[in-house]
Amino acid sequence: MTVQYDPALVADFLTHHWRFRPVDATFMGDKAHDSELPPAGPETLTEEIAEIDDLLARLEASEEPENLGDRLDRRMMLAELRMQRLAAETRPRLHN
Repeated sequence: MTVQYDPALVADFLTHHWRFRPVDATFMGDKAHDSELPPAGPETLTEEIAEIDDLLARLEASEEPENLGDRLDRRMMLAELRMQRLAAETRPRLHN
């Protein structure tokens, strides 16, 4: 079953991305994360993958939007989340 794309997914994606990559938030202009480092606890990878899977499921279940900006946002989020998932499985950054 497909559902209508919800542009609020962008905020959910950024919340997820910045939670696990707060330095990216600073580079993207969100100064609220300037003093944070990425989480590195034993449960971090499991939590990150669970959030990725949740966001992917929500995005994949949504229809392709008609609005060009929303369509691009959806495609970029899908691509980034798939890359994050693959990286988490094949070369987790926490194993450095």
